[in-house]
Order: sequence, then structure tokens, then C-alpha cells
Amino acid sequence: MLGLDCESKRGQIGLDYSARTVYIKILPIGIHLEKVENVLNIPSTSVKVKEFEGKFKGNHVIVGVDDMNLFKAISLKLLASEQLLRKYENLRDIVVLVQIINPERNSGEDIEEVRWETYGTANRINQIYGSCGHQLVILIDRPVDQCRALQLWMKLGELCHILLEISVLIIYEYVGCSPSLSGTIGINPWGISFVAEAMRSTISMDDFLRQLRHEQNYSYVQSLDVAYWARSFVHSMERACLDHYNYQCWGMGFSFISKTNRRAIFLDFVGILVPHSSTKKNLSSEAKTALITLCDDPKNTVFIVSGSGRSSLTEWLAPCEGLGLAAEHGYFIRWKKTSEWQSSLVVDLEWKDASKGLVTEKVIATMVSNGEIPDFILCIGDMYDGTLKIVSSVVVPAVPEIFFCTVEQKPSKAKYFVDDTFEVQKLLQWLAN
Repeated sequence: MLGLDCESKRGQIGLDYSARTVYIKILPIGIHLEKVENVLNIPSTSVKVKEFEGKFKGNHVIVGVDDMNLFKAISLKLLASEQLLRKYENLRDIVVLVQIINPERNSGEDIEEVRWETYGTANRINQIYGSCGHQLVILIDRPVDQCRALQLWMKLGELCHILLEISVLIIYEYVGCSPSLSGTIGINPWGISFVAEAMRSTISMDDFLRQLRHEQNYSYVQSLDVAYWARSFVHSMERACLDHYNYQCWGMGFSFISKTNRRAIFLDFVGILVPHSSTKKNLSSEAKTALITLCDDPKNTVFIVSGSGRSSLTEWLAPCEGLGLAAEHGYFIRWKKTSEWQSSLVVDLEWKDASKGLVTEKVIATMVSNGEIPDFILCIGDMYDGTLKIVSSVVVPAVPEIFFCTVEQKPSKAKYFVDDTFEVQKLLQWLAN
């Protein structure tokens, strides 16, 4: 989405961004297995197990655990169950869907609509395919404490999020733990027919395959518990920070700029104010407004330094009447729209070497000769040498606050950089404000 290049680094994705490497790693959170086992060993659990065995004896029980939310996963699951019962009549007397609905995290008309749809579908299934004394869909729509929930999951485990006995786990393929639990059956809840077939396959699965899938999942949950996850997370953080102090990044603030009296701002054009890939070199309205605002301040001298020709720069930057332009790598200079173009008197091609820096050198020298000694200089582009030369010379009586900045992370003498032309635009807007 950000258009960034990425590469695999030590088992995780590495993104180079803002002078640092950002690591992305999948770390599914494990469960607290000891706590689960403690709940299973309390006396009330055995009582509940016997209660469930008596109530659902001879039935294949499918347990769903979902939030009541706008994604309507519960309704889709119920529709899949309805299709299962419609297609396989022999299952109507032996299958029960127990749907645990977690309390909603918010409320509103949308949630109530989902609730109404869920109960409507469940009632329809029970009326059409159920029989006296045999409910095919049981909704548990009330807060279930952890102990009670674990007891439910333990015995009713065909379709649930935590697997606690020899049963088959069906999970949505976009759930975070889906790639980790290899013994599960992954489904897309929107594919109702596939969900129905997944339910049927769990019911008809032979005991050996059921045991094999269970062992795959249980060994993963047992070895990669919440403590392992915590250790892995901290270890990954430490590895990501190994080179932290070699790549530091600051958001620059220019609050002191209001205290300066003369400012010189130099901007390259292509790659700085407009992207290299842009076929049309017109500025955005935001960039134009920022430049006009900066140029209207009599304390500012703002120049565009470009390799483009005079006519092109004049056309692209026509609205910015107070903006200085340096065309053809500085061979031609114009201080504002109403001024005449000045050309370099050099007749050989040596003016092209470090030429943009020569522009800043000439402009700053002219400002000083006019008694406008800059105390703030910002250069965004390749203008390092000439600028540093003039501010270090006797021409400038006091060294100003000076900032050299480049766009994108690349080899440069500049101390600072921004990521793209959009960030340059934002920087200009901040300065203008």
C-alpha cells in the first residue's frame, strides 16, 4: 500500500523507511495452557461433562464461537448449516450446532439488525428441519465466564477456536492462527457451500485422521504457548533494535524560524517539488499556495534551482510571482517574475560542475551585499558545496542556521532527508504557516 520495497531478513519482512528498518513478523499469541488445564481439572467441569454427555448423547455437536458484529460470520455459518441439512437429510437427527455469541463490543442499529437476522435464521432452521424435542441450532447469547466457556469448548469441539479434546477444528482462513495450526480445515465464511462441506467432512472423518489432525494442533499449542510467544516477541524486538543507534530519525521542528530576520530557501524542482515519474510538471495547489505565502514574506528569499529551461520554469511556476528562478543548472537567474533573466558570463562548460551550489553561492553573496545577511538557510536538493563555501567565507559575517536536505534515502552530503515530494510539500506548508 505504501509502495515500499521489502525483503526477507532473518525470518521476517524488513522495510527500509525513514532511515531505519521496520520489521514485520507473524507471531500468533499462544494460550495459557496451564490455566486451561487447571479449569479442566476442577470438579465442576466433570459435572458439566456428564451433563453435556446426557444432553447430546448420540449427536455430532458443532460448536461455533464468534462475536456479534457487522461481518455477519454467524449468519453465514447458520446459512451453511441450513444448506448442510437441506442436502443431507440423514444428518438432521444427529447434528446439533451450538453457537456461542460473545458479547458485542459496541451497540447500535447495525448490531441489532445482525442479531435479528441471526435469530431469524436459527428459528427458521429449527422450524423446517428440527423435530419435537430436537433443536438443531442452539444460540447461547449471554456472557459466558472463562470457566464455563472452557467447559463448553472441551466437550462440544467440532468447530471452535480452542481445541481441548480429540475433535476437528474448522477456522476462518484469515484468522491469525490459521497458517500455524496445520491440522485445521481452513474456510472462507463467504463460501457457504464450502463451509457446509467442511462441516460434513468433520462429521464423516475416520478416527485415525481425526486423531492425527488433533495431535498436529495440540503439539503446536502445547509447545508454543503464551510464554513462548512473549519470549519470541521480546527476542524479535531486541534483534530489530541491534542497529537502532546507527539509524536515528527525527521529525524536524522549525519553531525558531519566527525569530529569524532573513531567510534563504533553495529548492530543486524535479524530484523535489514534482516526482521524477510525473509527465506533467505542474505543482499541486498546496505547493503553489505554500510557495506564494513564503515569497510574500519580505524576510524570505525563495529560489527554485533546476536544470530545466527558462520557458518551462516560467510556465510551471507562473502563479508564484515573487519566486526566484535559476534555469539550466543556474546559467540563467531571475529574482522574481517582473525581473529580467541574468546569464552567467562564463563561456566554457565548467559552470555545470557543482552548478546548483554556485547558484546558492551567488544568491547569498548578493543578499549580503545588499545588507540582507541570512540567518536561516534551507537547501532541499544537491546544493551542498557552493552553499557551504559561501557561508564559511568572510563574505557572511556570522554562520547562519543551515539545513541541507535531500529527498529519499540516498548517498548524499546532506544531513537530513525526507521520503518523497509529498513530504517536501508538507514541510513547505509548515514553514508557510
